[in-house]
Amino acid sequence: MQSLTGHSASVNAIAFSPEGKRLATGSSDTGVYLWEVSSAQLIQRIEGHSDSVSAVKFSPNGELLATASWDQTVRLWRMSSGEEVQRAYAYGICNYNNKSSPCPATRIMWPPSPLVQTVNC
Repeated sequence: MQSLTGHSASVNAIAFSPEGKRLATGSSDTGVYLWEVSSAQLIQRIEGHSDSVSAVKFSPNGELLATASWDQTVRLWRMSSGEEVQRAYAYGICNYNNKSSPCPATRIMWPPSPLVQTVNC
């Protein structure tokens, strides 16, 4: 067993790449980190979210990474460059315990088509 050291706050989401060689982590520190599984080495930092990252998911071919955040965005990143290639916004109000707040993006699914579906609240 190996430890991964890098995030400055709790890790909320993890995902293995389809081939199992990389691991993505999303954290309350707003960062998304990409790790090499065999060596436990940090190989890439992806930054752009302004609030906690709640979900990470590789595309079926491993070329893209989708991230969701409490900043109400879902972002697509190209793994070869770390470049953000698409951003979608989650709009709406959620009601928890009779309190209203903006809906965060919290889950990501890749359907058979090339589009990303998200589930909020």
